[in-house]
Amino acid sequence: MILAGIALVVALIAYWKVPIDYFILVAGASRKGIGDSGLEHTAVKRGKYSAWAHVEFAFFGQIVLIGFLVARLLSVIGVKETGDVVIIIAGILAVSSTMWVYYDRWRCIEAYSSRFCSGIANLSMFYVPLVALIYANYRALKRLQGH
Repeated sequence: MILAGIALVVALIAYWKVPIDYFILVAGASRKGIGDSGLEHTAVKRGKYSAWAHVEFAFFGQIVLIGFLVARLLSVIGVKETGDVVIIIAGILAVSSTMWVYYDRWRCIEAYSSRFCSGIANLSMFYVPLVALIYANYRALKRLQGH
Protein backbone atom coordinates (compact mmCIF):
# COMPACT_ATOMS: atom_id res chain seq x y z
CA MET A 1 0.00 0.00 0.00
CA ILE A 2 2.81 2.39 0.82
CA LEU A 3 4.44 1.84 -2.57
CA ALA A 4 1.13 2.40 -4.34
CA GLY A 5 0.73 5.67 -2.46
CA ILE A 6 4.26 6.72 -3.37
CA ALA A 7 3.60 5.84 -7.02
CA LEU A 8 0.45 7.96 -6.96
CA VAL A 9 2.30 10.93 -5.46
CA VAL A 10 5.08 10.61 -8.05
CA ALA A 11 2.51 10.45 -10.87
CA LEU A 12 0.76 13.56 -9.54
CA ILE A 13 4.07 15.42 -9.28
CA ALA A 14 4.90 14.38 -12.84
CA TYR A 15 1.53 15.66 -14.02
CA TRP A 16 2.13 18.93 -12.19
CA LYS A 17 5.60 19.31 -13.72
CA VAL A 18 4.51 18.78 -17.35
CA PRO A 19 4.28 22.30 -18.77
CA ILE A 20 0.70 22.82 -19.91
CA ASP A 21 -0.56 26.34 -19.36
CA TYR A 22 2.44 28.47 -20.09
CA PHE A 23 4.76 29.23 -22.95
CA ILE A 24 7.72 26.87 -23.13
CA LEU A 25 10.97 27.83 -24.78
CA VAL A 26 12.57 24.81 -26.37
CA ALA A 27 15.71 25.42 -28.40
CA GLY A 28 14.90 25.59 -32.09
CA ALA A 29 11.26 24.58 -31.77
CA SER A 30 9.82 28.09 -32.01
CA ARG A 31 11.65 28.66 -35.28
CA LYS A 32 10.24 25.50 -36.80
CA GLY A 33 6.70 25.84 -35.45
CA ILE A 34 6.84 22.44 -33.78
CA GLY A 35 5.20 21.65 -30.45
CA ASP A 36 3.53 23.92 -27.95
CA SER A 37 6.53 26.25 -27.82
CA GLY A 38 6.37 26.66 -31.59
CA LEU A 39 2.63 27.43 -31.35
CA GLU A 40 1.82 24.40 -33.48
CA HIS A 41 -1.41 23.88 -31.56
CA THR A 42 -2.80 27.06 -33.12
CA ALA A 43 -2.49 25.50 -36.58
CA VAL A 44 -4.02 22.14 -35.63
CA LYS A 45 -7.64 21.75 -36.69
CA ARG A 46 -9.75 21.70 -33.51
CA GLY A 47 -13.11 20.23 -32.69
CA LYS A 48 -16.05 21.99 -31.10
CA TYR A 49 -15.40 20.69 -27.56
CA SER A 50 -12.36 20.74 -25.31
CA ALA A 51 -10.46 17.49 -24.78
CA TRP A 52 -8.40 18.70 -21.82
CA ALA A 53 -9.76 16.13 -19.35
CA HIS A 54 -9.38 13.37 -21.93
CA VAL A 55 -5.69 14.15 -22.34
CA GLU A 56 -5.30 14.05 -18.56
CA PHE A 57 -6.87 10.58 -18.50
CA ALA A 58 -4.56 9.52 -21.34
CA PHE A 59 -1.54 10.84 -19.41
CA PHE A 60 -2.34 8.87 -16.27
CA GLY A 61 -3.43 5.86 -18.33
CA GLN A 62 -0.08 5.80 -20.06
CA ILE A 63 1.74 5.89 -16.73
CA VAL A 64 -0.29 2.90 -15.54
CA LEU A 65 0.09 1.02 -18.85
CA ILE A 66 3.85 1.50 -19.11
CA GLY A 67 4.31 0.73 -15.42
CA PHE A 68 2.38 -2.51 -15.81
CA LEU A 69 4.25 -3.53 -18.96
CA VAL A 70 7.67 -2.82 -17.46
CA ALA A 71 6.81 -4.65 -14.24
CA ARG A 72 5.54 -7.61 -16.25
CA LEU A 73 8.66 -7.60 -18.43
CA LEU A 74 10.93 -7.50 -15.39
CA SER A 75 9.12 -10.42 -13.82
CA VAL A 76 9.18 -12.43 -17.06
CA ILE A 77 12.92 -11.99 -17.56
CA GLY A 78 13.43 -13.22 -14.02
CA VAL A 79 14.44 -10.26 -11.90
CA LYS A 80 15.11 -11.95 -8.57
CA GLU A 81 14.67 -8.80 -6.52
CA THR A 82 11.69 -8.19 -4.31
CA GLY A 83 8.43 -6.93 -5.75
CA ASP A 84 9.17 -3.51 -4.27
CA VAL A 85 12.24 -3.07 -6.46
CA VAL A 86 10.27 -4.06 -9.56
CA ILE A 87 7.51 -1.58 -8.70
CA ILE A 88 10.02 1.22 -8.11
CA ILE A 89 11.86 0.57 -11.39
CA ALA A 90 8.59 0.31 -13.31
CA GLY A 91 7.28 3.49 -11.72
CA ILE A 92 10.38 5.51 -12.52
CA LEU A 93 10.44 4.32 -16.13
CA ALA A 94 6.70 4.87 -16.56
CA VAL A 95 6.67 8.41 -15.18
CA SER A 96 9.82 9.57 -16.96
CA SER A 97 8.85 8.15 -20.36
CA THR A 98 5.32 9.53 -20.12
CA MET A 99 6.62 12.97 -19.21
CA TRP A 100 8.90 12.85 -22.24
CA VAL A 101 6.01 11.89 -24.53
CA TYR A 102 3.76 14.74 -23.38
CA TYR A 103 6.45 17.39 -22.93
CA ASP A 104 5.94 20.34 -25.29
CA ARG A 105 3.08 18.52 -27.04
CA TRP A 106 0.21 18.72 -24.52
CA ARG A 107 -1.80 21.44 -26.26
CA CYS A 108 -1.19 19.87 -29.68
CA ILE A 109 -2.54 16.56 -28.40
CA GLU A 110 -5.55 18.33 -26.85
CA ALA A 111 -6.30 20.22 -30.07
CA TYR A 112 -6.14 17.07 -32.18
CA SER A 113 -8.17 15.00 -29.72
CA SER A 114 -10.89 17.65 -29.51
CA ARG A 115 -11.97 16.67 -33.03
CA PHE A 116 -13.20 13.35 -31.67
CA CYS A 117 -15.26 14.71 -28.75
CA SER A 118 -18.96 14.04 -29.25
CA GLY A 119 -20.26 16.67 -26.84
CA ILE A 120 -21.55 14.00 -24.52
CA ALA A 121 -18.84 13.78 -21.88
CA ASN A 122 -19.82 10.32 -20.66
CA LEU A 123 -19.61 8.91 -24.17
CA SER A 124 -16.42 10.73 -25.16
CA MET A 125 -14.63 9.58 -22.02
CA PHE A 126 -14.70 6.01 -23.37
CA TYR A 127 -12.73 6.61 -26.55
CA VAL A 128 -11.13 10.08 -26.68
CA PRO A 129 -8.45 9.28 -24.04
CA LEU A 130 -7.44 6.33 -26.22
CA VAL A 131 -7.25 8.64 -29.25
CA ALA A 132 -5.13 11.08 -27.22
CA LEU A 133 -2.83 8.30 -26.00
CA ILE A 134 -2.29 6.92 -29.50
CA TYR A 135 -1.73 10.37 -31.00
CA ALA A 136 0.69 11.35 -28.22
CA ASN A 137 2.80 8.27 -28.85
CA TYR A 138 2.61 8.83 -32.60
CA ARG A 139 3.99 12.33 -32.00
CA ALA A 140 6.71 10.88 -29.76
CA LEU A 141 7.80 8.53 -32.55
CA LYS A 142 7.91 11.50 -34.92
CA ARG A 143 10.04 13.39 -32.37
CA LEU A 144 12.51 10.50 -32.36
CA GLN A 145 12.70 10.80 -36.15
CA GLY A 146 13.49 14.50 -35.85
CA HIS A 147 10.09 15.92 -36.83
